[in-house]
This record gives sequence, structure tokens and C-alpha cells, in this order.
Amino acid sequence: MGDAQEELTNCTFTDNSAHFGGGMFNTVSHPTLDGCTFTSNTADYGGGMFNDNSNPSLTDTVVCGNTPDQIYGGWTDNGGNIVADECPIDCPDLDGDGEVKVADLLLLIGAWGPALVAWQTLMVMAK
Repeated sequence: MGDAQEELTNCTFTDNSAHFGGGMFNTVSHPTLDGCTFTSNTADYGGGMFNDNSNPSLTDTVVCGNTPDQIYGGWTDNGGNIVADECPIDCPDLDGDGEVKVADLLLLIGAWGPALVAWQTLMVMAK
């Protein structure tokens, strides 16, 4: 975006590539992003977003899993944002079979450590 003050809501930028700003390149602009997602974008600079003389405003926006970095340059954090190298896993389908069922819960319990039954109470011991 150049010389703009656009407002973007619930947008997704995924699997894009560029020399600057794989997901978004801002120059002399101040866009407002609310509820947007930037994932798996690549660039030489600013995999998720590149800001040149710009100060985008982000609210409830996820910027993760971009290469080589998430955001290059300044930006304003209005809260609720996730900016991380690795994206959070928010799907309870832990075994990856496309269904959420008991097997997923058992994987989670198994990752927590061995179970201990005492006084008819199931306890899971943390590792």
C-alpha cells in the first residue's frame, strides 16, 4: 500500500512472496488491520509485512510462520495480536485425521505423563 490509510478487516494473506513484504508492503501508509492473518509468506525482507515510513495499526491480528521474519519496521499494537515465528495450533484434532474424537484426548493425556488412579480419582502427572 502506498500513501494510504486503508482499513482491512478479517483478511488473510497466505503463501505469497516478494522482495519486500511477502504478505504486505507498506510505504508512507498507515493501514488499520483488524482480525487479519498473515501466514507462510516469504520475502527477502519482512516475510509477513514490510513497513517503510509506515505505521500500520494491528488489532486481533495473527502474524506467524513467515520467512525470514514476521514484521519489518514499526507498527502499533492495539492488543489481541499474535506475532510469532511459529503459528499456534488451535485445532483440537491432534492426530490429524480430520475428526475430533477420544483418540485426540488420549494423545493429549499421554503427552501430559502417566495417569495415577487413587481413591477413584484419575490424576494425570505432569512431566
